[in-house]
Amino acid sequence: MKKLLTVLTTLIGISGSVSMVISCKVPTFSEGILGQRVLVVTDGGNIRDKTFNESSWEGVIKYGSQIHSNFDIKNELEARQFNYKSSIGGHTKWDEKQHMFINEDYEYAKQNSNNYVETPDHTIDAFRTSYNTAIYKKADALLLAGFSHLGAVDYAADRMKKAGNKTVVFLDAQYKKDNVISVIFNSELAGFNAGWDAIMWANLPKMTSLNSGEFSKEAIDASKSKTDMVLQGSTTGNKYISIGMFGGITNKNAVDNYMWGLLAAMHVYNNRFAGKEIELTDNKQNKVKYKLQPVYYANLGSKAKVEKLNDVNESSWFSKGFDVGGAKKSGIVDSLIKNQADIIFPVAGSQINDVLESTGHKPYVIGVDTDQVTSVGSSKKGNETRFITSAKKNIVSASVYALNRARSLQKAIIKDKTYTSKHEKEIKDGTTLVGEQADWSISSSRKADTKWSVEKVNGSLTNAANLSVESIDYSIDKAKEIEKNLKETLLKSGETFKQYLTKKSLDKALESISKSIKDEEWEKLTLNNNGIAGIKNYWEMLIQSTKQGA
Repeated sequence: MKKLLTVLTTLIGISGSVSMVISCKVPTFSEGILGQRVLVVTDGGNIRDKTFNESSWEGVIKYGSQIHSNFDIKNELEARQFNYKSSIGGHTKWDEKQHMFINEDYEYAKQNSNNYVETPDHTIDAFRTSYNTAIYKKADALLLAGFSHLGAVDYAADRMKKAGNKTVVFLDAQYKKDNVISVIFNSELAGFNAGWDAIMWANLPKMTSLNSGEFSKEAIDASKSKTDMVLQGSTTGNKYISIGMFGGITNKNAVDNYMWGLLAAMHVYNNRFAGKEIELTDNKQNKVKYKLQPVYYANLGSKAKVEKLNDVNESSWFSKGFDVGGAKKSGIVDSLIKNQADIIFPVAGSQINDVLESTGHKPYVIGVDTDQVTSVGSSKKGNETRFITSAKKNIVSASVYALNRARSLQKAIIKDKTYTSKHEKEIKDGTTLVGEQADWSISSSRKADTKWSVEKVNGSLTNAANLSVESIDYSIDKAKEIEKNLKETLLKSGETFKQYLTKKSLDKALESISKSIKDEEWEKLTLNNNGIAGIKNYWEMLIQSTKQGA
């Protein structure tokens, strides 16, 4: 069957015909009115992968719930003619004031949407077959989920061009063609954000239970005896925090930038907070005073410092793939466990499961791409209490932004009447969108007005299951400068991981950030005023979260 598929796929590519599509089942046409049919093509694998593919699909679903707004339709009945029925069904409601459908019922939509094509593997032939299937399904635009499409995107662009100059939106990679919109995420911002959240949370004194807001007896005793503090984030019993990370395959703008952002957060913390003595008060009015310890680099050894971060070894930072089991097989997870990592950040999709299922002590994790506590955290008992946060690409927001500006989606035809989109003068075909909006690269930490909870809703955990509260908002004051500093520093740090996963690059980031925030200002920073929390403000927000719903 596989050989037959390959042969027939080649014939389709040569002839340019889409009259016959090779598949184990006959594909149905895509949902939507003429001019508004968008299909997502997976990055290899199942559409319900609980990460990049599924989030891209949610982007199409979200787009399908707001098509009417692109054509200035404000009447609900008329709006329903424009939108995908699957996107506005279930519990989704119409808001008369906003003239929008709100509270999208994604699960209902997924049960009823067919606007996707699943690519069985990462071969060029498999991708080409998927593109042909999408064209057969009458796609007006394609959404390619992830950089694994790089080897075949030229074929997709050519086929869509011949199908009527239709647009290809390419997520998480760059390809220059006049009918392709490339979308790049500044994931160094998400890595820094998630890293700062995790470092703040982990270096708090140990509490009576997770996020109780009340210091444990051990913490109070350590303060009284003036010994090193027992810490909330320590899973090894050490009185300091060690953080490890790894990527699947090196890619500066899709994988490595996440890790660089976390490394930058560690470096800033070590130079601006470590060594300082602070006093905190819990929600029972107990006070503890303690010295903040440095965070250590588990990839470089046990209790390793940043000075060892030069000429890094690829095998210590990359598992060389993204398939489940790959991180275990490569030995990288076992190495981080051996080096006593309290927190591990796997930038390798489903390989977060390799960390969660590892033997030995049970490190906390930082998820990637999506709010992984809501998916992976829900999948197995015990996982729900191990997610501090996730470094998140807001794939839904970025997808909708790009699709709204796709040339081939600027017209909608209903009953022989043609409507024109309000975005027709904002066409982005032939361009690369890089972090166009502040919410594209963020952490998934809960807000301070949300109490930590591992209660499931409709069988899944919610955002409230993230252990950390949010500590950064890049749209405010000092954080705006940090955002700029991080992007500029990584951009100038070279093109290979050996050039930017270095102390030299991190020193440059620290230097640029220090021009915006003076040494004496760090302890006084607040999220609301400065866009980034110091540890005292972070503790205040965590305490606030414990009182919600009380």
